[in-house]
Amino acid sequence: MHLADAIIATQHSNHKHTLHAHIHAFEADMFARARAMSRMTYEMMAAMLLDADAPAATIELYLIAGAEDMVPWFLMPVARAAIYAYYVLFRWWDRLVASLGSGKGEGKVRKAE
Repeated sequence: MHLADAIIATQHSNHKHTLHAHIHAFEADMFARARAMSRMTYEMMAAMLLDADAPAATIELYLIAGAEDMVPWFLMPVARAAIYAYYVLFRWWDRLVASLGSGKGEGKVRKAE
């Protein structure tokens, strides 16, 4: 839709350079958005694929990388704290339940061997 808006904006002008200016502005905006998405994609890929204990040990990093684009910047510290707190409690609860049930201390979340 951004490109369509740039082309439609040139209808009101008969100058050829206006179309080029609008397309150039569109491309600058497109590359800025693509840069942000590629950074997020790399961070999510690294969290899920480049760690021996993934995804159990890196799920927080994956969720935080995805949330950075959706959560306002001033709420990101709260979102990070909430995500880390949830997984700390989840892992603690998983170990507790496993230690009471099997005596081994290993729950559903296991590290890669």
